Amino acid sequence: MSISFVLIIGSLVISILIIILLLPKKKERNEDAYLEHEAISDYGLKQDNKVIECYDKYEMNVLEKAVSVLIAAICIYVTGIIFYRSMYFALLITPLAFLYPERRKKAIIKERKKMLTLQFKEALYSISSSLSAGKSVENAFFSTLSDQQMLNLKKDTLIIIELKHILTKLAMNQTIEEALGDFAKRSNVEEIKDFADVFIICKRTGGNLIEAIKNSSKIISTKIEFRQELNNLLAQKKFEQKLLSIIPVFMILLLSWVANDYMSPIFTTTVGKIVMTIALALIALGNIISKKIIDIEV
Repeated sequence: MSISFVLIIGSLVISILIIILLLPKKKERNEDAYLEHEAISDYGLKQDNKVIECYDKYEMNVLEKAVSVLIAAICIYVTGIIFYRSMYFALLITPLAFLYPERRKKAIIKERKKMLTLQFKEALYSISSSLSAGKSVENAFFSTLSDQQMLNLKKDTLIIIELKHILTKLAMNQTIEEALGDFAKRSNVEEIKDFADVFIICKRTGGNLIEAIKNSSKIISTKIEFRQELNNLLAQKKFEQKLLSIIPVFMILLLSWVANDYMSPIFTTTVGKIVMTIALALIALGNIISKKIIDIEV
């Protein structure tokens, strides 16, 4: 396989990756972006307007799995060509692409829960305001549903689906404590579980429900806002981390172009291939470590 073909393929892949990195992501623009119906479709989070039984689980359909494997296979194959200049070795490592759907699934679950948390924060404001205005708990949730539908042009976001589910349970003579407890259990989101615990305790003990919900809503909203500010501060570092992951590949292509004789022993000798394997492993390890460093949980 000629060096020109390798350089053309590599340059094309690098260009596409850089363009993807430079494109603004809707999920990092602002909080309102998480409330858009389009964002749900982008991450595969809209499941026919049905209540999600468990937010910690996500089943990819055949098309999603096929697309994920195909994208990963192309990237792995091109990486094998760039680092080893061997089509056979590139084909040999391509089956690693079948590991990618599981990683993609975890990313979707994390993004879905993040989206639900931000939408829940907006709902908290409405619930607190409705209770402060003297409305009953049931009417407060109904008003919150109406507010969310107006804010989102009546599109079924995650929080709207959950509010409808809660009101349906109330219509079936279930208590608000049971409905909120079920929501907290299914979501497994810390802020939602905290709110449900405060609500249930106040209802059972006869405490000042309005004041407790106002205080808990303020604390939970402050925590979510702090997390958002932290994510904004880390956005540039995440971009730099992605860029640094691409630079070694770009350097190999550049050196292969300007100093092909100098780089030739790396691709043709056994020692050179071992060195290249070690380099590739270090790049992958550095990528994993850097992601763990900037992935701060609050």
